[in-house]
Parts: sequence; structure tokens; C-alpha cells
Amino acid sequence: MFARSWMLSAGAALLVISHAALGQTLNHEHHHELVTTSSGKQMLAGGVDGAVTPELIPDSTAYRVFFRALTADADQQRQQAMLSRAKLDPPDLTAALAAGALFQQLRSAYIQHAKAAAGTAVDQAALLDQQTAMGTQVKSTLQSQLSPAGMGRLDALIQAEKRNMTIFPGPDMSGAR
Repeated sequence: MFARSWMLSAGAALLVISHAALGQTLNHEHHHELVTTSSGKQMLAGGVDGAVTPELIPDSTAYRVFFRALTADADQQRQQAMLSRAKLDPPDLTAALAAGALFQQLRSAYIQHAKAAAGTAVDQAALLDQQTAMGTQVKSTLQSQLSPAGMGRLDALIQAEKRNMTIFPGPDMSGAR
């Protein structure tokens, strides 16, 4: 009788400990607050809804997102169709397509870097800086390769596209490191 009572008590204690440990694990999950923007979109607190505040989306991010969408498909006709909204002259269109190829090279290097860092203590700030550099380098290349009018039209298109972008908060969106 004592052995059976002890086994039940030990089993109950194990169940309580297991339940407490499970509860502790569940309680450590990240819970992010959802907010509703003035455009009616629900998003994580700290994010940026480009439909409401496009000016809060950095140009480096907008250029990276735009060129990621542009190069998502290697079909040059689709890329030309996407760029046609900027009404670029043929030399500017050629330069913009070349900037897309540059973006793909930068993105491939970034992906290789991120894969090599998988499973290690990764410097998140360095990865974020590399992402920012992709957009900055593409924009800088475009500024040196396109005519001023072509750059103005392409930039206007990308600025307008910010209204279709949403930035989700990352580990540190403040910019302070």
C-alpha cells in the first residue's frame, strides 16, 4: 500500500513538474502586440505601414524590396514591363536591368553569408547592415548610370511603391546599436 501510494504521489509530482515546465516553456513564447493602422491593416506594433506613412520606409529598404520583386523572375520581358511604368528611355532601361543583375549578385552573396552563419552565433546587426547595403548600392549605381531624368522617374516609381510596402519590426528597429 505504501509503495503504491508513493508511486501515485511521485507520478502526480512528475505530472505537476512536467505541466509546470511545459507552462514555463509556453509562457516564454514571444507575444507581439497587434495594432490596427489608420488604413485598417493589422500589423505588429513597431512596424511601418507604407499606405499610412511611406516616408518612414527608408530608401535603401524600398530599393531592395523593389529590386527583389523585379528580379524574382528572370524573365526579362516581365522585368521590362515592370520598369515600363517609369517610362525609361532605352539606355536607362538597359542600365536599370543591369542594376537588377547587380542586385541579384548582392542578394546571392547575402544568402550565402546567411547560410554559412546558420546554426552559429550570428551577428544580426551585420546581416541587417548587409541588407541595407544592397538597396543603397543599387540606388547609388542607378544614380551614376541613369540620366537625371531617368533616375527621377525611376525614383518616383519606387517612392510611390512605398505605399504598397509594410515593414515588420525586427530585433532592433531603432537604428541604435
